[in-house]
Parts: sequence; C-alpha cells; structure tokens
Amino acid sequence: MVNQALSGFEEIIKCVIVGDSGVGKTCLACSYACNTKYDLRKLVRTHQATVWATDHYQKDREVLDRSWCDLDGCQVSIRLWDTFGYHDKDRRFAYRGADVIVMCFSLLVPNTLRNIRRIWHPEARRLSPNTPIVLCGTQADLRYLCVDDKYINMEKGLLYRNISPSDMIPSSSGREVARELGAPYYETSVLTQYGVHDVFINAARVALLERRKLKFWNTQLRRIQRPHIQPPMNFPTPAPPKVKVTLAQPCSISTLINNRSECDVTFLVGARTVEAHRICLAVASKFFEDLFSLESLAKLPPARRRKKKKSDNSNCYDDEKLRTKFPARFFPNSSVSSEQDQLLPDSDLDSVSTTDTEYESSVGGGISGSADSCGGVGSGSGGLLSSSGLSSRRTYQRQFPLVIPYDHPAVETIEIRFEEDEVNVSHKSLKTYIRMNEQISSRAFMVVLEYLYTGSLRQFEVKLDEIRNTAELLQLTDLMVVVDNMKSSQDFLNIEMDKQFHVARIVKIRELALDRGFLSDISFEVDNGIVSAHKALLMGHCEMMYAMFNNDFIESASDVIPFPGINAETFGTVQEYLYTGETPRSLCPSSTNHSLDAAVDCVALIELSNRLCLPRLMSMVEVAVVDQLQSCYDRREEMLEDALSLLEPAKLYNANQLLGFCLFILRTNFSDVQAHFHKLFLTLPEETRDLVELQRWPPAW
Repeated sequence: MVNQALSGFEEIIKCVIVGDSGVGKTCLACSYACNTKYDLRKLVRTHQATVWATDHYQKDREVLDRSWCDLDGCQVSIRLWDTFGYHDKDRRFAYRGADVIVMCFSLLVPNTLRNIRRIWHPEARRLSPNTPIVLCGTQADLRYLCVDDKYINMEKGLLYRNISPSDMIPSSSGREVARELGAPYYETSVLTQYGVHDVFINAARVALLERRKLKFWNTQLRRIQRPHIQPPMNFPTPAPPKVKVTLAQPCSISTLINNRSECDVTFLVGARTVEAHRICLAVASKFFEDLFSLESLAKLPPARRRKKKKSDNSNCYDDEKLRTKFPARFFPNSSVSSEQDQLLPDSDLDSVSTTDTEYESSVGGGISGSADSCGGVGSGSGGLLSSSGLSSRRTYQRQFPLVIPYDHPAVETIEIRFEEDEVNVSHKSLKTYIRMNEQISSRAFMVVLEYLYTGSLRQFEVKLDEIRNTAELLQLTDLMVVVDNMKSSQDFLNIEMDKQFHVARIVKIRELALDRGFLSDISFEVDNGIVSAHKALLMGHCEMMYAMFNNDFIESASDVIPFPGINAETFGTVQEYLYTGETPRSLCPSSTNHSLDAAVDCVALIELSNRLCLPRLMSMVEVAVVDQLQSCYDRREEMLEDALSLLEPAKLYNANQLLGFCLFILRTNFSDVQAHFHKLFLTLPEETRDLVELQRWPPAW
C-alpha cells in the first residue's frame, strides 16, 4: 500500500485476465487483489464458474488501497478485470482500454495451453491489437502435490480427476509458447502464493514500458525496468510420515479366564472343579506365588498335550511315533537310561515320560514321609524310578497320590496324581489338585479367580461379604479394598485400584516369568541357546501360538520347539511383549547414548513379528527404528546407508510404516544418495529404484 500524498504522478493499469474456464483466473485475482488465502481442501472441490467483479475498486476501500504499489519509484494502481472463460462469450467490454492482458492456462490441462494459441491470442489481437501480453501458468503447486500422499488420499470433488507427474506441462513448453507470442512467462500457485505477486507486478512493468513509448517525457516511466525473470519455485520439504504404535490389544492374561487350554492346576472347591494356569495366578497374588513356589510343585513337569491315535491310515502321528521321529523335541538334554529300559516293560515306557522320572528323582526324597502315610513312597534317595522301585508298572503307580504338606487356612490338601491323559488314554501324566477350605464357596472362588485374571471385580449373584471373606482367606488385600469401596458406594476409587493392579502384575511378570523363568512349561531352541517360556502367556497375545498349542501340530506335543534364524535376545524381546503387552525394554533407548540394545536384531525382530502376525509389536519396532534413524540426522551418510539397507526388508516383511519413512529419507536426500551410495542404490530392485527416483524431492521435470 502506498501513501498517495507523497506522489505527484500516479499510473493506473487495467489488467485483463483471460483463459479457459477452470484454470484458476478468479482465484488468482482474489489472491492478489483481496489477499485471499486458500487451503487444499477448498481447491480440490468441483469447479464452479465465477467472476471477480471489478466493482470492488469503487465499493471496497481496502481493495482499492491494496491495488497501489511502488513500482521502480513509480506509484501504480493495478486494476484487475476478471472474465468468463467460455469461448462463445463477448468480451469486447473487457478488452476496451486494457493496458496489459494476462493469459492463463492450467499446468495440469495441456488443452488449455493449446487454446492460448488457438483461441485467446487471436481474440486478443483482434479486439486489442496493440496491448502487450503476459503468459501465466496456474496450479504450479501440483508439480509436487501429485506425488504427495496427503493430496492423493484426500477426498476430492466428484468431477475432480486424479493426476500423475506425467500429466503436468513442463516449464519448457510454457516458455516455448511465450516465445512465440513475444510475451514474458510466469507460473503461479494460489495455495503457496508463489508467483502471484510476480505475475501482476511484471505485467504492470510490461504495460508501463508500452506506455513509455507514448509518454517519453515522463521521468518516472524512464525508471521502469524490464520484466524480471521469475525465481524458481521454493518447494516446501514434505513432512516426514507419522510412525505410531497401533491401537492396544487386550491384556493377554485377561483373555485366558475362559480358556481351559494348557491349564496346569485344578482346584477342588466344594463339589466343583476349577482349572487354572499357575503362572497367571502367581503373578497376580502373593499367596499363589508362595503356594506354587513349593519345591514339589515348582518342579512338577508339565502335562503335555498328546496327539490322539487314529485307527485309520491318516498322517496324524501318535505319541510313540512322534518320539521316534523327533527325539530332539522330547529328550533335549537327557534320555532314558539303559538301566530303566531293562527294569520297565515296553508298555511302561510308553506311558511314563522322561520328565516324570526326572521330577521323581528331584523331589521324591523330599516328600517321602508325607507320601508314605498316604500309601506308598519309599524313602530312598534314588527316586521312584530307582532299581529298587521300578520292577513293574504297578509298583510305580502305587506311589500316588502324593500329598504335599502346606499349612494355610485357605488350603486343606495338595495332591499330585498320576492319571490318564484326557486326549490319549494310553498316556499317564502327573496332575496337581488343590482342595480349598470348605468356607470358600465355588461361586465366590470363581469371582476371585476372574479378578486375578482381569483385575476387575464383577459381583454376579455373589454377596460382597462372601467375596471379601474369600479374599481375606487368600490374603488378597487389594481385592478386599475393592470390595470395601463397592460396599461404601465409592466405586470410582476402584478405577485407580484397577490401574495399580495391572502395573503391579506387569512388574511381577517381568520378575517371575521373564527374569527367573518361574513355572515355565515349554522351551524354544534358538540359534544361540534354549529359551524357557509359558504356554498360557504366549497363547493369550498371539493367535499363532494359540493355534500351534491347541491343534494337531507336532509343536503341541513337544518339549522343545525349534526357532531357527532367531537369537535368544530377539526372541526374548518378542516374549516380553507377549507377556506384558508393553514396549519391550530392549526397544527403549538408553538414557546415556540414546541407542537401542545392540544384541537385538531389529530386522530379525520385524521378520519374527510378521511371522507371528503381531502388528502392534511390528509398529513398536518401527517407532524405535525410526527414532534411531532420526537421531542420526547429523550423521547423514550413516542415516542414508541404514535407510538403503532397511528398505527391502521392510517391504518384504510388511513393515509399511518403516518402508514409508525409508522412502522419505531417500526421496528428500536423493542427490546425496546418488553421490555417496550409487552402487548400493543400484543393488535395489529396478521397481524400487524407479519409485524413489519418481518421488525424489524436489521433483525433476
């Protein structure tokens, strides 16, 4: 805006804007004359024909003031005349008295540039033969938006067509037409304001230079310069794609309350039997942790699920065939001794597993006194399968049930029984039975059990006093507080109790299950060792694990499951996620060097997450890797090398967020990639190279 009082001479320029309908003439006029700002959502709507009225200069003081500018020492008012873009309209009134004509075409629609030669230039020469012309290409922002994911995925108008980089008119084509017309050439974008000021200021220069031919005595006009060359478009650097952790999945332990698979303890409550998972109870209650920490129960071998024998000639193996074909999965560290083979008949060897004999050898001497009173355990230190006690299968079976002494008001007896397997009656295994105090009702015990699995209390038809008495017998102080809050109508306090319960349980899971391997019932053989695990905790968060342990797969009857290509640290990271549902500690950068655990192979972790169908863990790994890449921004060459090496694994293992971020790094640093890592870049598949080069930033045309 110019203070007109300071000027003795003012020049008024009538600038007529012509071009096909829909090229953006009105938006261009509004952007300059009214300083109108446009967002992308408004610009991608279906086009509606409009005209910016020149009456604004008479009726709107602000628009009139904005039209004034100081141009090379001369005060000029640029008055814009917008026109309809329909070819059959009469525009003689617009051309009358025009000082300069701005011919617009869309850089997206080649036909609009052809119409400059075919329609608009002949019309201007016919109706205003001596008026200078400026050629203007609109919608220049689409040069980079056409490869922008945000623009591509944006909801557009019904008649708005999608574009590709090949649809854009190159700048050289526009300059060639401008050279034919003898006009300067500019490109504009009302979205970024690029070129909006340049095109009209230089159009005014063109008009004033033509006027100087008639007013050669005007000293102000002598200072007017020739139209300036437009600076290149400063492309905004695209924002990096957002990498985030997907929505939380339900807690693994909570989903096991109605799942009887792999239950390893049976409670006898009144006339009802209730099956549960020892590790799930131990991490939620100090009482059950102490109970299952008894040496006799802690060393109890797991009752493996056996494949049922079939009478037909199907491919399903029975237990004996599985042991013969895959001995490493059943006898990883030891085998049945030759002495035991001689002492037990073949039928006995079929039903007594090696883990059972190891259990008797380890705890037999410790429980002999109590078992003696129940009918039968010898006192020798050699265990139940020693040479003095293995003369027959009957002698072995007479040792059971074993009674484990435990002095607690909530527990009456603990028995270890030698029973037939429910799936395969030819196999017998050791099972734990705990008879609860008669003061504990089955309904109240089920409510307490659900609380230990879920952390929430649902009353059902059980009285609160009955639940509280059961919680008191089981020493569940937090449950007692929850019940008291409900009795006093202060249920809102239980929200914080629920949070504290889950936090404390995760701490216990890390301490007991992960760090100590307490009550583990399965092992995984990885490249550098054996990792102990818990079937119940694995199944709760992983559908693949659930299917593997609950269907007719060899792994469901194995003691050791091979996991080739994975080291113990990587498998431990997956195990920690499956147990806790939280980001594993190895993926959290250390406070000293802000780097990930060097023992964890992130590519192997991504591969394992994809193999086990764990999208949430995959996203956690992606977030950790992306944070690590961003921390290397100062060491750009290292960052580019890592991005090149991660590109194909991310694509292969469906790590789409990491793939997008690696592509972003290579796109925005394409020149550096070609300069420093050209050979490594050529090792990528041709399709990937073409994609990176197509989306390079800034785009090449």
